[in-house]
Amino acid sequence: MYTRATFAALLALLAAALIAHGCADSVTSERRAHRAPTVALDAVAIAGQQLYVQSGFNVNLFAEGLDGARTLALGPGGAVFVTLSNDGAIVRLVDADGDGVADARSTVLSGLSYPFGLAFRGDTMYFAERTAVRRLNPGATTPVTLIPNLPSGGHDSRTIAFGPDNRLYVAIGSSCNICDDALPRAAVTRYNLDGSNPHTFATGLRNSVGLAFHPTTGELWANNNDRDNLSDDLPPEHLNILRDGRWYGWPQCYLPGDANPEYPGADCSGVEPPALTFQAHSAPLGLAFYTGAMFPAEYQGDAFMTYHGSWNRSQPTGAKVVRVRVQNGRPTAIEDFVTGWQLADGSRWGRPVGLLVMPDGALLVSDDDGGRIWRVSYGQSPPIDETGSLTVTTSTSGSSQPSGYTVTVDGSQSQAIGTNSSVTFTGLPAGSHSVALTNVAANCTVGGSNPRPVTVPSGGTVTAAFSVSCAPATGNLTVTTSTTGSNQPSSYTLNASGPGGSTTQAIASNTSVTFSAIATGDYTVSLSDVPANCTLSGANPRTVTVPSGGTGATTFAVSCAATTTTGSLTVTTTTSGSSQPSGYTVTVDASQSQTIGTSSSVTFTSLSAGSHSVALTNVASNCTVSGSNPQGVTVPSGGTVTASFSASCTTPNRAPIVNAGSDQTVLLGASYALPDASFSDADSDGPWSYTIDWGDASSSSGSESSQGSLTGTHNYLMPGTYQITVTVTDSHSASGSDSKVLTVGSVPALNR
Repeated sequence: MYTRATFAALLALLAAALIAHGCADSVTSERRAHRAPTVALDAVAIAGQQLYVQSGFNVNLFAEGLDGARTLALGPGGAVFVTLSNDGAIVRLVDADGDGVADARSTVLSGLSYPFGLAFRGDTMYFAERTAVRRLNPGATTPVTLIPNLPSGGHDSRTIAFGPDNRLYVAIGSSCNICDDALPRAAVTRYNLDGSNPHTFATGLRNSVGLAFHPTTGELWANNNDRDNLSDDLPPEHLNILRDGRWYGWPQCYLPGDANPEYPGADCSGVEPPALTFQAHSAPLGLAFYTGAMFPAEYQGDAFMTYHGSWNRSQPTGAKVVRVRVQNGRPTAIEDFVTGWQLADGSRWGRPVGLLVMPDGALLVSDDDGGRIWRVSYGQSPPIDETGSLTVTTSTSGSSQPSGYTVTVDGSQSQAIGTNSSVTFTGLPAGSHSVALTNVAANCTVGGSNPRPVTVPSGGTVTAAFSVSCAPATGNLTVTTSTTGSNQPSSYTLNASGPGGSTTQAIASNTSVTFSAIATGDYTVSLSDVPANCTLSGANPRTVTVPSGGTGATTFAVSCAATTTTGSLTVTTTTSGSSQPSGYTVTVDASQSQTIGTSSSVTFTSLSAGSHSVALTNVASNCTVSGSNPQGVTVPSGGTVTASFSASCTTPNRAPIVNAGSDQTVLLGASYALPDASFSDADSDGPWSYTIDWGDASSSSGSESSQGSLTGTHNYLMPGTYQITVTVTDSHSASGSDSKVLTVGSVPALNR
């Protein structure tokens, strides 16, 4: 059972009036609230502090030990569910006896990514993490993702609410103080219940954490955390009634007509006015309408908000629960409802977050700073707390410390505890108890009395501290070998490593070796140098635990068979690059050969044990084998050795294709010009040099930077038949040539 807070008598009315002097929030826009009448707040002593509530109301501790408690939701059977955002968990709390204090706690889900939003639809739980909205069906243990890929970073809270239109509404804050964010940030988006059909409902909402539908009008209300770093009192925080398709100003504007200085000249005329504004930097989070029957009738239809509290205001504000007065479906005034978490010096011992109206009409308030859930009731005496808590701490020094101990209370209740840790027993009857630290390792000594008496105070906590010192713990490790069969080896190699260090030594095939007075703990032990004809049964390596003052032992059983005189050779190839061949040839000892693919393997069996030579042959000229070729290998008796060849191939250079042109007949005396010679190069390996052999023991040469036609001229001195050869060479020295026949005729004699 959770510790129940004890209430002191109410302070005198005069003291309450003094601290209530400034209860109603001041607001700063044209739509500011009418100032609520000053209300008297009564003091309640609780958790070693004081909270202040409106007259007639009480506060008690519903649950504690809930680090980072955030959103609250009412689940099946009246159970309270709470998100523990920092712990990544959702917890279920049950008040079985209806006394306003949770009796049992269980974890529903863990390992989540900053869970925040939480709501039930029937018996089905919906919750929001940083980047997804998910659903946990009744009886299931694994949630279903409905809306994935939400943006992360910045404001991490994701609030969800179900509307009267049977749609799911999701609020996501901005990634920054002032910037241009892409949707769905700084907006409320509406979805079908299965996460489909997203519709942007309202925008310009820097961080609207509190969402609630008005119980009569069905309108969606949302508070909004406005920007920082403008001034202590600007801009005000907002309470908005959201309209479909409306823009609420951020980041350009903070009120209609009021632009942020980062956006000078921004048009703020289209900003939807807030329904109410209130003190800047209050950091409103929770929002809930009161629909219960416990509070006075005037509270029906009003709303409550939590102020988480400022972080950068010169004079801190917030850290309280306020009442929002509502008339005709519109907020009219804000007044303090529960205060006291913020002390006079500005420090805080609690920060309220979530709100939940319970079936009995009480109001629950989560507190992520104190790790508590508070219960506000009306006209009820606080539960009488006749129980308390016992916190046990351990402090261990020395070496060879154990992993932990056991704490036992009254010989009946036990919890495991670490060597330097603490555990708490809650719900213990107030009075005397006996607490003992047990399961203490033999090398450790507990200082002081053990067990020892403690007195648990009603509604409080007592602490018992155990101090333990540990000396180095030692034990023995024995390793035995048992070998059967023929052709046994004379010895193996024993390897052992653990807390006491590492060792390697020879061990005979049938013997035992003991390592004495070594540090306790787990050792890894292995047997190596086991011949191929021998088989070791069981794990190798294996773990052996050396106990304090005892011996850890293990036996390696080995069976050996007659040795063989042959073995196998496996050859593997890996080939990279282009223009790879279809394969190669593997040759062993220049006598045995097998074909092998470019990236493949082949095995030669029944090779005599010993040294051999293996070569990769028939390697294409455009491929190169790295490393030694041939390689020397040693084939083990009864085993297999592997030889690996790595080859790299390149595309062969192709020679230019030359066309010398068609054969010709010309007359002697005229300068001959090569008319139709050309070349092409598929590899484009320019520039190219060329030579024209004119067939009369003379030639011409030149170079070209581009493919195509070639030209040249020559004067023949004698008639005859000549073979002209054109040769083109690329930049990688690959040459191509072609020839043509030129007939040079005599000039006909002239008739005189």
